[in-house]
Amino acid sequence: MGFIRFSLLFCFFISFISPVIANECSSEDQDYADFWQNYYAPTDAYAFGVKIQNLVSNKDLSGIFSLVQGELQNGPRKQSVTNKTFKEVFNEEWIEQVLGR
Repeated sequence: MGFIRFSLLFCFFISFISPVIANECSSEDQDYADFWQNYYAPTDAYAFGVKIQNLVSNKDLSGIFSLVQGELQNGPRKQSVTNKTFKEVFNEEWIEQVLGR
């Protein structure tokens, strides 16, 4: 669960820094991974970020929550979102940031 949470945070961090993520990871991305003792692979993190962006773009609420095993430490409980729409859970500002618009 820790790796998935870290990957989500990393992808959201990248989406806040740069609205448009390059198709290939830069040497700066690799340097950042090296700093964290290669806890993750930048290309895998990028692919995971694209997956999240696709789920958000498709407003796939269950798909987003299926990426996390168990419950979130911060954020809504899975059970509390089962009867809600995508926009009831995520506001437009957050959606735009994730999609890099």
